Amino acid sequence: MIRSTNRNIYLPLKSPLSFILIVLLNCCSSSPIAQEYLNSLSEADFIALQREPLSSKYSEVQAVKLVYDLKEKEIYYISNSFQYHNKFCQTVLGYNEPLGIFNRDNYGANRDKRKFLLANINFFPSRKEYILELSPSDQMLLSDITLLHDQVVKSSFLTPDVKLILNSARLIDSENKLTIPFIKPEEIYKNQNFQSVSKYTGTGKLRKIELSELSNSSIDEDDIILINGTPLQLAGVSGIITTDLQTPLSHLSILGQNRKIPVMALKDAWDDENINSLIGKQVELTVSIDGFTISETDGSSNTKKERKRLYLKKNLNEKELIKAKDFNRKTANYCGYKAENFGILHQLAEKMDFSVPEAAFGIPFYYYQQHAEKSEVIGLIAQLENHPTPKELLSTIREKIKSTPVDSILILKIENQLKGMSSFNKFRFRSSTNAEDMKGFSGAGLYSSKTVVTGSNIEEKDEGKTIENALRKVWASLWKDSAYDERAYFNIQQEDVMMGILVHRSFPDEEVNGVAISKNLYRENNLGFVVNAQLGDSSVVQPNPAITCDQFICYPTKESGFYTQNQTIEIITTSSLNDFNLVMTSDEIYRLANVIQGIKKYFYYRDFTSATFNEYGLDFEFKLEKDSRELYIKQVRPFN
Repeated sequence: MIRSTNRNIYLPLKSPLSFILIVLLNCCSSSPIAQEYLNSLSEADFIALQREPLSSKYSEVQAVKLVYDLKEKEIYYISNSFQYHNKFCQTVLGYNEPLGIFNRDNYGANRDKRKFLLANINFFPSRKEYILELSPSDQMLLSDITLLHDQVVKSSFLTPDVKLILNSARLIDSENKLTIPFIKPEEIYKNQNFQSVSKYTGTGKLRKIELSELSNSSIDEDDIILINGTPLQLAGVSGIITTDLQTPLSHLSILGQNRKIPVMALKDAWDDENINSLIGKQVELTVSIDGFTISETDGSSNTKKERKRLYLKKNLNEKELIKAKDFNRKTANYCGYKAENFGILHQLAEKMDFSVPEAAFGIPFYYYQQHAEKSEVIGLIAQLENHPTPKELLSTIREKIKSTPVDSILILKIENQLKGMSSFNKFRFRSSTNAEDMKGFSGAGLYSSKTVVTGSNIEEKDEGKTIENALRKVWASLWKDSAYDERAYFNIQQEDVMMGILVHRSFPDEEVNGVAISKNLYRENNLGFVVNAQLGDSSVVQPNPAITCDQFICYPTKESGFYTQNQTIEIITTSSLNDFNLVMTSDEIYRLANVIQGIKKYFYYRDFTSATFNEYGLDFEFKLEKDSRELYIKQVRPFN
């Protein structure tokens, strides 16, 4: 078995030496509560006391919690039996106020009420470095941060150059006033060697495939793939090892979560001798928060999963173009889930502080079905499941759809709709099927969206961006290889799949684009929304590996709670395109968080889900308009 969490640099909590050290520490102390804390810290002590931090935003981290008592001027390095600072302060130091008071006083900015300075010492094996960290919500005075740093240096093995991580917008804004060494989050993020992307176990044959050769490779559902990069699409597999770090809404991240397969990033995996020794063999891969195991297996568990056949609803009776204000709970049956969800956003935008793209309407399934019949592909679609070469048949289906003229009456209807609804001359024609943006099946990235340019001032670069071309290309994308494969993986009845189209005005010059998830991916059942944002139209879902975007956790300010009292923005990375500064202001981020919270409440109470509110996830796409920086929510769908 190969286990890799860089644990050669430090000892795991459950190692024999760790246990011996804890026993020795307990036995050698005269204090009856010595096992609960130490007043000084050596490297061996760190090993004995360490535990995984509460947040999994970085992989392979071990931490020791510490408390500095301001009145007694005493520092305490806490036993790993205490998960939270407040439990130690209550149990050992006799603090008797309730949790809400503890959080208010000891993470707030009022020095007179604060009794303790609270922090973690984190060890990052990828950097071989110990780093001091405050809670992102902590409003600790800068003078007290210096005091705490000095006390840690005096009482531990750490040297005066131990750094503080600037993990919040507040600390980054204060960096010029700090008198102690510090490090920015992106330095830690980019130096990670391992990243846990999707925490599952999978078995299969380990195969090594060059990214450039992926499209020419035959991949089986029982394969585990080692690949040197990030593919735009990937067929059904049992596990993925990539050399690129991933964002939470990258294709591989969503693929792993949807399929419940292990996905991990390991920068040096391509040349790793241990992993390469297993190429071509049957292996079991397990990815956890802080590491992975991969070992040879006999392949006996490599049985393909039997999935229940899924039949989709489709209503072909709706023949009119539908304005977004008229979308309702039945829209998915005749115009797809993207349109239905957009209709909810349209309604909520009238009551909340955000906008939706203007000039929006839907083109129902009826017109796709009409064109498919005219293209003579209905019979070919019925042959797909049992065809010996389905990829060749899919290519034929796409070409027939794209080469068949579109009904001129439909084009005239759409032209009149666009003219009558707005003065915009650029529009997005977006896929809206009954097999995407739904519970249990995201379908993210499977289908195409196309731009249409209207009016008399069409530039040369916009030639060909016609209504007819957009319709045919979006309809044909229903039968892309990757879309067909993903539906087959989930055993969806292919003949039931229908393509509607959601139309709205385009955003050729957005100031910021981003995606957000309405749950905290890094702390189970905790408040918080994960956001990725970037300047202009540079992708946050498939970014260039050399480019980092903003990744942060934000919290709604309109709710009472630990984080929201202090208006926290917890930073993981910042944009390399913006000189490593956030691309949104703090006020813009708080506004976004409040909007996400309001939309989330609507969907949560509508869906009657068994998940807790904090664990209920929606996936958002948003933009800030150029110049005005108006917040637009373009899309919402379940985060599966």
